[in-house]
Amino acid sequence: SDLHGPAVHAAFEEAFVSEWGHQTQEYAEWLEKKIVAHARFDPELVVVVWDGDEVAGLSLNYDKRMGDWGWIANLAVRPAWRRRAQLLLARL
Repeated sequence: SDLHGPAVHAAFEEAFVSEWGHQTQEYAEWLEKKIVAHARFDPELVVVVWDGDEVAGLSLNYDKRMGDWGWIANLAVRPAWRRRAQLLLARL
């Protein structure tokens, strides 16, 4: 939602900031590229894992144009929550 969009974006950027080739994007640019540009974007396919009021991780998922299956576009876990997969999965 618009309410959580900036927090999800911040978590995404923090998770990928050290990745080779990652280019930091402002929220509006990220929103356009990851959400708006996908004509069939379905927010029900986005998984956000919260730890209290903080985003611990997220998965941006999209449906495929052909077929009844989807794909995971980005799987992001903020550094402070890495190696705690069981904790994150339990919150889904």
